[in-house]
This record gives sequence, structure tokens and C-alpha cells, in this order.
Amino acid sequence: MVAGVDSSAAVALPPPAALTPNGRIVKPLLIEAWDEPRHEEFAPRTTWSLFNAFTEVQKGSGPRAQMEGSLRLSSLFRRELALA
Repeated sequence: MVAGVDSSAAVALPPPAALTPNGRIVKPLLIEAWDEPRHEEFAPRTTWSLFNAFTEVQKGSGPRAQMEGSLRLSSLFRRELALA
């Protein structure tokens, strides 16, 4: 099971540059995706649901930016959670 996170984690982890589609500020969008997940599976406050809040925000960018953002996001989570 993935360790849980509290709601402040959504604002504590800064998104990598590639997670800002078209250079716009995504923090309000990230908080909205965290507070009101689109899928009930992401309602529990877990690291997985935080990851999915970031990916919801990424959906507003083009395919290449989504791919690059996904790679950077995965690296960020691996580094911050000490995953191999």
C-alpha cells in the first residue's frame, strides 16, 4: 500500500517545469484536482492520488509536453519517496 499524504502535500511538492502547460501557473489547478478528484478511485488521500492530481493538470498540454512531464513527474516522485 502506498503511504498516505495529507492535503498540504499537494502544495508542498513543486511541479517540474514541464508540468506547467504552455507556461501557465498550475498550482490552483493542482489544488482543485487534489480537492475534487474526477474519479472515485482517487478520493483516498494517498501518494497515488497526489500523482494523479498532477497528471490531471498535465492533460491540458500537448502530447509531447505530457510525455516529458510524465517522465519528470515520475523522477520527482521516485526521488522524493526514495523509490528505486
